[in-house]
Amino acid sequence: MMNMKKVAPLLLISLVFAGCNKPTPVASCSSPDTQKIIGGLITEHAAKLTADKKYDYYDGSFVFGGIKVRALLDQFRIAVENINTVKEDAANNKMLCSGLLKVTIPTNILADANQAGKNQHEAEIDQYAAQFNIENSANVFAQDIEYNVQLIDKGKAQHIEIEDAGWANVLDHIITLTLLKPILDVEVSDQIQLNKQPKQDVTSLKPETDQARLEDDALSVKQQKQGLEKLNKELLEEDQVAKEMFRERTVQQVAAGATEQVSPSFNCSKANKSTEVTICTHSDLAALDVKNSDLYLKAKSIDAIATKEIWKESIKSKYACGTDVSCIKKVYNQSIQQYGCIGAGKAPEDCAADTADQ
Repeated sequence: MMNMKKVAPLLLISLVFAGCNKPTPVASCSSPDTQKIIGGLITEHAAKLTADKKYDYYDGSFVFGGIKVRALLDQFRIAVENINTVKEDAANNKMLCSGLLKVTIPTNILADANQAGKNQHEAEIDQYAAQFNIENSANVFAQDIEYNVQLIDKGKAQHIEIEDAGWANVLDHIITLTLLKPILDVEVSDQIQLNKQPKQDVTSLKPETDQARLEDDALSVKQQKQGLEKLNKELLEEDQVAKEMFRERTVQQVAAGATEQVSPSFNCSKANKSTEVTICTHSDLAALDVKNSDLYLKAKSIDAIATKEIWKESIKSKYACGTDVSCIKKVYNQSIQQYGCIGAGKAPEDCAADTADQ
């Protein structure tokens, strides 16, 4: 089940400067510019929350790419209604405003998010939003808000403050589930096929003939094979994307003359965890990360379920190392051996036994 953390409210602040051919802005609670800025502050915060997930695991850049996130957010309609001026400070050209913030989500996106949440045994979106006191009616979410509007720098810039009381978390939750839905659908479908067993009422059914049992077994094997072929096709497509990214990174390194410094499989300029920074500053760890990533992709194309379990355990162990170089090396070497074993076509239990013997 996905771990959706509830984050404390965040004060969002924006400055909008008037252009050369644009009239000087006027402090207003209900101007189109004010409404546009409020919508932009909330969506940008939501986009950051979603995009940050791509650094948590190998397929994140493919699933939570910025273009995909932005394409979804662009379909949300954000507006403030029933606007009132609560307090006006003429001396400082500042206003305290109130209104009803409404966010309209396309019905197809909301349906996809709810279905993905159901697959993960999570509450529906309206129940998740209710945790932040955000009300829901059909595909429209609403909440009473307050915000400040002020002109500064002698009227040349408009300054807006608004407390994001959960909106970014709700939009991030919707986007995350929507982007994950295709993957979750494949996993659920294949799990159903793998776990499907003939149901019989022994008190009402006659004993089956040997021929009937053979036909049922053959059908079950065929369905399992079709399900695995479908999953492997999806994984191979992801594998191809990852390989293209790897080749592009290698070409860039050679072009820049970076023959001595090895880069890991992730973007070091966006590393925000102590373990990631340590890997980026040690070429031997970066090389292990690249090798680990390549073997992971190969193993995943052969046995996605076993590979996912290995990945979960190795990620947890790696980040537990902090900045301990020897600890990180040990985790990488173990997962490299396990991925290599799966990639060689061995059974998961045999791979686990091989690792335990080391």
